[in-house]
Amino acid sequence: MTLFWLGLITLVCYTVSLYLWPFKRHGRCKGTGRNRGSTKRRFGDCAGCGGTGRVPRIGAKFIHQSMLRIAADRRKARERRGKQKGQL
Repeated sequence: MTLFWLGLITLVCYTVSLYLWPFKRHGRCKGTGRNRGSTKRRFGDCAGCGGTGRVPRIGAKFIHQSMLRIAADRRKARERRGKQKGQL
């Protein structure tokens, strides 16, 4: 039973961290956004991250889409309640 609660708390903490920090450092360029062979005279953007040095964490896209969907549903429900009150 304790293992269940520990797993649930870990899952909740990971979900919150995904929402707050959706990106991680890109491993190939180590977060610099440049190619490994770059010098002062010649450098190119990392192909994996597009030069940003950041890539999305696993599950971050799902969490953010879910939050947007919940917000849209709440907004639609609020609009429906407002229309129903106006009809009475």
